[in-house]
Amino acid sequence: NKSIPSNSMVEAIVDYAHNNEIDLIVQMNKKDGLFGVSISHKIVEASKVPVMSINPSKKASVRGGIH
Repeated sequence: NKSIPSNSMVEAIVDYAHNNEIDLIVQMNKKDGLFGVSISHKIVEASKVPVMSINPSKKASVRGGIH
């Protein structure tokens, strides 16, 4: 597990993408948890690398319920 020195999560992600010649940042839109809406928006704003934001989909479980 490597640590990326930065002042913020946004800076760490954007710097990592730039320093490693990443072609695309893919992030899941989720209002709760690690990546809140404001963090996702800040990544889009700060990155020179294209960012794809996707919405999670509900999947049917083996028992037939939806989660």
